[in-house]
Amino acid sequence: MTLVTFIIPIRHQLNSNDWPSLKSRLSQTMASISGQHDGDWRAVIVANERADLPVLPPKFVAKRVTFPPNPLHDMDSADRESVYDAVRLDKGRRILSGMLSARDTRFFMIVDDDDFVSARIVTFAAKNADANGWKIDRGYFWTDGGRLLLQHNDFASYCGTSLIIRSDLYRLPATFEDADVEYIKSMLGSHIFIGKLLADAGYPLGS
Repeated sequence: MTLVTFIIPIRHQLNSNDWPSLKSRLSQTMASISGQHDGDWRAVIVANERADLPVLPPKFVAKRVTFPPNPLHDMDSADRESVYDAVRLDKGRRILSGMLSARDTRFFMIVDDDDFVSARIVTFAAKNADANGWKIDRGYFWTDGGRLLLQHNDFASYCGTSLIIRSDLYRLPATFEDADVEYIKSMLGSHIFIGKLLADAGYPLGS
């Protein structure tokens, strides 16, 4: 069993205004993950069939899916809640597909395709393998090409790359078809709800 599996969901290529830039940022994200001090990890890139991906480093695999483009990807096309709901469903089912392809892992960490992660994540998880998981409260915001980092002490409320959760707590279904839509949106498609859901079930996350 792998200790930590990173899941990186990629939007449909038709929902990207600049696919070359997305590829470039994804390459940086993969390089960041690849810097782990402890080698007990793997990563799954979830992308549509025919999506042009950068060369994958060792320990990365691509899980190809056939989901259609998200028709409400742009905020201008509908009211805010409808857009958020559509994004949660689209992102959540991509994450579910990735998790089901790599369910023999101790922890999952969902990583957005333009974020960086600490090189010490797997090392920390190895020392605390019985934990429920963690939310990352202190993190940093950076604009591509910028020269400054902005520290934020409520990072998990603003960034999706902020949760490391023991795999069994996701209660993954046996198959994709068995998954309830609300489960996909609340447990997988958003980082906002899962902390409270787990705490209410008796499995609070550390920080």
